[in-house]
Amino acid sequence: MLLAGSVTLFIVSIFVEPRGRAQLLESPAWIWLVFIGSAVLATGLGHMFYNKAIQQIGAGETAIFNNMTPFFALIGSALFLNEAITGAQVAGFMLIVCGVILGTGVIDRTIVQRRYNEKNTEA
Repeated sequence: MLLAGSVTLFIVSIFVEPRGRAQLLESPAWIWLVFIGSAVLATGLGHMFYNKAIQQIGAGETAIFNNMTPFFALIGSALFLNEAITGAQVAGFMLIVCGVILGTGVIDRTIVQRRYNEKNTEA
């Protein structure tokens, strides 16, 4: 699935981008290394970990963490492409984190655990 999608997007991008082919051939070697590293590390290993997480905690809870993908893309673009992180992106990340925390039930489990500890401490 990932390979088919990548090949399709690559082919479409060559024709959609006006100077796509020329820029592709003119790109320095480090761009190709980042491209290949992204394909192998971010996509390949990321999906392996994701599949392991599905096995460990279930599909429902694991799917919530797909929302963290933009955060890692943002960090990667800042580190490898020297792109600036804007306030709007930070605000978006905070909303994503809040959604993930609420969606995973961390707050509910924390409240239940505190009540359980308080109940056992009083006894």
